[in-house]
Amino acid sequence: MQHFYQQCLKEELARRIGDNPSYSMRAFARALKMPSGALSEVIQGRRRISYKLANRMTDALDLNITDQRRFILSTAEASFSGTRKRFDPHFRRVIQNSTAAVSSDTTLSLEHDLFQAIADWYHYAILELTHTQGFRSDSAWIATQLGISRPETQAAIERLIRLKLLSVKNGRLVKNQPLLRTSDRSLTTPALRRRQRQILERSIRSLENDPIETRNHTAMTMAIDPTLLPKAKERIDQFQNDLCQFLEKGKRKRVYELTVNLFPLQRGQDENP
Repeated sequence: MQHFYQQCLKEELARRIGDNPSYSMRAFARALKMPSGALSEVIQGRRRISYKLANRMTDALDLNITDQRRFILSTAEASFSGTRKRFDPHFRRVIQNSTAAVSSDTTLSLEHDLFQAIADWYHYAILELTHTQGFRSDSAWIATQLGISRPETQAAIERLIRLKLLSVKNGRLVKNQPLLRTSDRSLTTPALRRRQRQILERSIRSLENDPIETRNHTAMTMAIDPTLLPKAKERIDQFQNDLCQFLEKGKRKRVYELTVNLFPLQRGQDENP
């Protein structure tokens, strides 16, 4: 299994390529102030990272405090498993200060995987794509179908497999879970907000580029009783489930996203102008 620091580096490279298709491993290495060949070996797990380099990487990757600790701990554990003869004393202290050094890397990596899977729209799209006619278990084909970079696609596939949401059977990618939903629909998190923002951005792109025959964008403005919102949300959930069951009865040829937006256009009476 890959260490957390490898995942972070791969995902950051994929993100930058997604933002700029001409971005390269060489450019990423320059940003991290190291040779591109050495960076490639680090990502592939063939080269260990020094404590000094690990800290420099966390600064360049702009990680939050929690992920900085995860990053440093995972590099420490990778170095400890590789050789103990020339083990950096800084790494030794990192491991000694960890309450669960042996299992922490796996646990933290899965937490990071889950956050990314919930947050980035294309994870759900890849899972649904496996049901479509003509599906090919090839990252290049999937990337083309979804309009994302191949590194992003490959990282997402690996993450879904680690989370056991996707598996490989007879050389074919197969979705394991029939339906994915958040456990508490009344809560929101940074990951869920990020996913919804991405979906809204994709909706705008479809509005501007896809023919009307292949999409449906409608809106209705209304004056409502806010106390009925809980019941309205229940009806929206039921509508989405019913429509999903109806549409999936036919031949699955293309992946779609359904969004139903209900939000206030007017400030509340207790809000300051």
